Formats: sequence, structure tokens, C-alpha cells
Amino acid sequence: MNRRSLAAFIFCCSLCAGVQGAEQPLVTMGSKQVFTPDDLVLADRLQERAASYGKELNMAVPQTGKFNTQAEQIRQNMQLKLQQELASQQGGMWGNADFSKAQFDTLIFASFSLPRQALETMYKAAAGSERTAIVFRGLPPGCRTINAAIRKIQELAVSMKLKMPPNVLINPVWFKQYQVSSVPTILALEGKTESQSGDPQTGKAQPKPKILASVRGLLDPAWLYQRLAEGHSGDLGVQGPLEDIAERDLIEEMIARAGQIDWQQKKEAALSRVWTNLPIEELTPAQQRRKRLVDPTFTVNQDLTLPDGTMLARKGERINPLDRRQFDRLLVVFDGSSQREIAYVKARLDQWRSETHTAPQRVRLILTGIDRERGWDSYQSLMNFFDDEIFVLTPEVKQSFALEHHPCIVYAEGRNFAVEEFSLDED
Repeated sequence: MNRRSLAAFIFCCSLCAGVQGAEQPLVTMGSKQVFTPDDLVLADRLQERAASYGKELNMAVPQTGKFNTQAEQIRQNMQLKLQQELASQQGGMWGNADFSKAQFDTLIFASFSLPRQALETMYKAAAGSERTAIVFRGLPPGCRTINAAIRKIQELAVSMKLKMPPNVLINPVWFKQYQVSSVPTILALEGKTESQSGDPQTGKAQPKPKILASVRGLLDPAWLYQRLAEGHSGDLGVQGPLEDIAERDLIEEMIARAGQIDWQQKKEAALSRVWTNLPIEELTPAQQRRKRLVDPTFTVNQDLTLPDGTMLARKGERINPLDRRQFDRLLVVFDGSSQREIAYVKARLDQWRSETHTAPQRVRLILTGIDRERGWDSYQSLMNFFDDEIFVLTPEVKQSFALEHHPCIVYAEGRNFAVEEFSLDED
């Protein structure tokens, strides 16, 4: 695909940037699907939305520099978005905490490397406590998604039939900030944690509260609270057995998964599906030749003013845009899936330009249909055949000119738009 065809296509599909892929979510947060690889490819590529040419009729093709740059940065964008998404939450919380305001001054660092009995003791100790959170570093062994991790973490509380479950969350940020390398580890903090452990705008971790006292090897913070009451503080050592952490840092794991994806293949697969999903407004074939005049006059429903107070139009005023702005374009709308219609339009294009006194560069070729199975090949062949850029019919253009049948042409005639429809069987 050459630069011109790529630029033209970006414009014609900029109004329908939400192309859906068939991939499963790579990352989920609770019940929310964060993104899929195809979402990233197409969202990044099509985020430069052109202005609606049904309103402004400004057909300028956007530059492709940023498009091409983004296409080469898909993996980096994914990493950034992943970290921002993780930072914007505390890894997903469960329990009796208000998720939007959850703050804790006691952190119990845990892992599924601990025996089940130890985890049950920990759950009982933290049950119902608004100030305490049990913290895991990543997905439990055997879990590939956040949803699976939630189910496994909740199984304990459900099986224990606790009236008030503990606050349990996955937050690799705190493990790194407090340099926790073995479990169980309990920290009593000088102040409460932030409701979010990271800044979603920058992906950077929030400042950590200082540690009042810490202990390793215990499952219940009661012993630590007693030592604090007695005036002790700082590192109070190891008071019980320790285990290595079974879970990998969640952020590092997801970034590693991203690094294993063949982004070039994903990019190509996503592009190959574009024409299958791209919405194109449909018209019906014209049964007879017909010319209609469309009056674009409308009534202003409220006063329109500039920021400096200059009055543009008053409520109730009737305005015809053609009185204020010249329309010197010729729109040619046709079915790009019909070889007969393509040939018909090609044979009459010069005649239509001449009759409407339209300069070649002011003609816009617009599709109301295309061979979707051939996709890019069909689109490229049309570009080559007409040696011009090709666009697709949008709801705004269809409605603005009251289009009904194809092929047709649209041009200005006095204070109206003229719409001429042509029957292939009559000519």
C-alpha cells in the first residue's frame, strides 16, 4: 500500500475508529476488559479523527507521519497503558473497603506459597478490619487473568464463611517499594496509604508512608500492635517461619507477555479485517435518471455568538449555508463492488466535471459499497483505476444531501444542492 492510499484510507475510516477484533482480552481488571492487542493497533492508528466532512466539507487528508510512528510503537504503548491501568487501581480490591477511598495503615504481605492453614489464620486476623489489607504480588500459580486470581483469592473467604471478609488486593507496587522478599511480612505505617498506589497519568508510584514497625514470620498484626503500645518501633525481626513469594510481579509478568507477542503479525491481521468491520452507508441502485434539489436552509434554535460577544445568528433566524460559503466541489457516489458501475462512473467523470465547472482537484469519489472479501486489494485497485483518493459514504454525508440511490453526483446549483441520480440501464 502506498503512502497516498494509506492516507486516504485513514481519512475515510477515521469516523469509525472502533473496529472490533476477535482476540481475547490480554489483560482484565475485575470484570473490565482493559484492551486486546487488536484494540491497541487500531485505536492508536485511527485516533487522529478527521473533522466531519458532512458538516464542514473539508476533505483534506491528514498527514501520515504520526500514524507511521505509532505503528512502530505499539509494544511500547501497550507497556505504558498496562502500567497506567495497574497504577490507576490498587490491583483490584475485595472486602468491606470503599474501593474509591480505601486506605490502610497495616499491610500484611502474603503469597500462595504459604500453607492454606496459614492463609486462613491471616484471613481471620484481618477480617472486618478497615485499616488492614492483605497484599499479594501477582497472579496466583495457575492463574492467567485477574478474574481467575479474584476467584482463587475469594475461595478462601467463602470456604471459611467469614461474616466480614478481609480486604485482599494484588499490588506489586508496595512489594517493590517496601522491598518485601519473603512472607509473611507485616508493616505498621505512620500514615495511611493512598487510595491509588500510582498516578494513572504518569504511571509513577505514589510516595509510600514511612514504616513505624515491621515484623516477619507472623500472620496476625496483634503482636506488632502490642509492641508498638510498649514503645517499640523499627524492624522487630523474624518471629516465625518464612516462605519465598510464589507470585511473579504482576506488572513484570504482563510486560513479559507483551514482549512475546508478534506485533507485526497482529498489525497485519488487524488491517486485513478492517474492511470486514468498516461501516459504509448503503444506497439502493437508481431505477431511473432523476435530478433533485436539496434546500440546505435551517432555522437557528438559539443565539450564536463568538467569545468576544459578536452575534453570528439570532434564535429563529433562517440560514442557508450556501449564502455564506461557496461549495465548489463535485461529490461522486457509487458502488465500488460493481464493475459495471465503476466503468460507468469512469466514462462520465470528465463530462460531469465539465458540466458542473468543477476543477479536477475538487472532485471527491465516495463509495457506497466495496468488495469486502478482497478488502485492501479492491480498495487499491479503485485508487489506481481512478488515479485519485477514494472515501467511504458516512451517515453525515448521506443525511446532509438526502442521498437515496447510486450512482449519483452532488454539486451546488444556486442556493440549493443538486443531486443527480443515474440508471445504468437507461444510458
